[in-house]
Amino acid sequence: MLISGDNELTITNTLKYHHNLKINKFQATYFDACISLIILRFINFLILSLLKRFYDYETISKVLRDFKNKLLTKVSELLKN
Repeated sequence: MLISGDNELTITNTLKYHHNLKINKFQATYFDACISLIILRFINFLILSLLKRFYDYETISKVLRDFKNKLLTKVSELLKN
């Protein structure tokens, strides 16, 4: 599937630009195969983004608790000196 916003561009020039940019690594002759590939890549992206969200999740209470602990250790160090 080729998409170009330039209405004055010919099909041969569009194909030449598309080929020079090496945009399509997957070249299927069937439209269903292209749609299936796009859907599988989108599902893959969704799964990876959800995994990142779950593993990088940090609540405000945890941030504040860590800050409180650091502050208390600093204060106790200052009081010892």
